[in-house]
Amino acid sequence: MSTFLFCIGGTGLRVMKSLTMLLASGYKALNEKGENEDIIPVLIDPHKSLDEFTNCKKSLDRYCQIRSMIARGALMQDNFFHTRIVSLGNLGANDDENSNFDYDLRLDCSFGEFIKKSKLSTDSVSQDLINLLYSESNINRSLAVGFKGSPNVGCVVLDNFEDQNWFQDLTSKFGQGDKIFIVASVFGGTGASGFPLLVKKIRSCGNAYLQNASIGAIAVMPYFELTPPKKEDPNNDINSSCFITKTKAALSYYDKELKVDSLYYIADDKQQKPYTNDEELQKNGTHFIEFMAATSVFHYIKSTPAEQNKMPADRKTEYYSICIDNNSEVMNWDNIGMAHQEYIYSLLNYYTFTMVNQLAKGERDFPLRKTSGFNDTFYNSGFFLLLDEFNGEFYKWLHELSDNDRSFAPFLLEGNNVLKSFPLLGHEFTNKKRCLWSKIPYGLSYYLHEMILLEKKYKMRNMDNLYEKYTEMMYEAIDNINKFVK
Repeated sequence: MSTFLFCIGGTGLRVMKSLTMLLASGYKALNEKGENEDIIPVLIDPHKSLDEFTNCKKSLDRYCQIRSMIARGALMQDNFFHTRIVSLGNLGANDDENSNFDYDLRLDCSFGEFIKKSKLSTDSVSQDLINLLYSESNINRSLAVGFKGSPNVGCVVLDNFEDQNWFQDLTSKFGQGDKIFIVASVFGGTGASGFPLLVKKIRSCGNAYLQNASIGAIAVMPYFELTPPKKEDPNNDINSSCFITKTKAALSYYDKELKVDSLYYIADDKQQKPYTNDEELQKNGTHFIEFMAATSVFHYIKSTPAEQNKMPADRKTEYYSICIDNNSEVMNWDNIGMAHQEYIYSLLNYYTFTMVNQLAKGERDFPLRKTSGFNDTFYNSGFFLLLDEFNGEFYKWLHELSDNDRSFAPFLLEGNNVLKSFPLLGHEFTNKKRCLWSKIPYGLSYYLHEMILLEKKYKMRNMDNLYEKYTEMMYEAIDNINKFVK
């Protein structure tokens, strides 16, 4: 079974990036039956030139390539990259490496050109209606950079969802037991307009499974501010002082017209440091709200049954708010709340893995180099090149979360002594004994020593795939030690 995850607009892309990191850490997308579901992301944003679009897509591509080399299509034991992510176009194929998560929605024309306004006679009623509904700025705006906070433009441009290749793939591949989840902001243009349109198209499609499917969504409300626009600034279409008004309008419409099974809400009013108002670049770092929004995907998959015993019109919507224990400027293990600590623990394990992996590659006296095949040839393979690239993105993501206005800093990001780098967890290891075979300080070597203790168990399994064996041993060794900091 699969969850089709629609990430609409810039916020949708950012949430998908955080979800990818959580999935890489080994956190599982378990459904109500305790089974791991596949995640099928579909990225919907006409603003293809954004760095965040490129970065999100790269992370997904690398995730899929790494997982395909670990799993080889088989079901995995507990491991990093445990959950299968597959593109909609590739769903049903055996090869997960060549994935395409986005569809070309870019339009290199103005809104006026899109609706063919110039072909209407100047004295027609249609011309008057367009001039009444849309400002001159709306009409002349290029659609190549999205809808710039104007859902009235987005709802017209995106109204042909059913004609797109991705929607046709969706209707042909969505099956019994599958679910839908939508991620969108409700204070901008693309997300606020695309969210209700997508629900409408799904509920009226020809596939009965899709038409009656469980649909969940998270409505991301304002969580940042932008610098005030200047009149001479070409990017003055977006004004964050209007975010609340737009949010109220969107939520009012959704309340009357939108029918979903589960609707999540999240926002942040602790906005002290505005981002630069630049629609072309949008150089905003990863935000804590985007990370928390990603956790709603796991909650929805686990709590919402795929098989509904009522038609969509007769179902009641379940509403959820994502909350924290303490309204602190720096979020960590202690104040994020018990319900969310499990996500931090998974990230802790993966963060540990990135450092222990580097240590293992350079530790010449590591016995498993000879006894398990983890030698120079193994470490110089393309798998580790991909892994290093992905881990570089992971580090960048963690630092952006830590450096943002509401900082998310569950553990220290400096130094390589893992066992002493989690004071925010309230624990510290004090045993300074060294492993006999290692010349490095006590911290990281504990994990390699734990792998040695696990070697006999893994040899009995006769695992042919060394990448699977290595990452699974790492996962178990790290978890065996880190569980004591819970």
